[in-house]
Amino acid sequence: MTPLRPRAAARGRYTISETARLLGVSRMTVYRWLEEGSLRASIQRKTLRKYISGAEILRVWDSDWIRL
Repeated sequence: MTPLRPRAAARGRYTISETARLLGVSRMTVYRWLEEGSLRASIQRKTLRKYISGAEILRVWDSDWIRL
């Protein structure tokens, strides 16, 4: 996990890879967090792809459990 707050726009939408890069973790970690329910994603109707909002990325980064 990166020690610097991610530069994610609160209203932005980010892919799994972009989210992993912003948080400084692997894509598998992001998938694990999604599966656990620690990170929430939305699904785009047309492509059925998952994306994470910038506000959600910042919420996860600000939470204490993630830096243990």
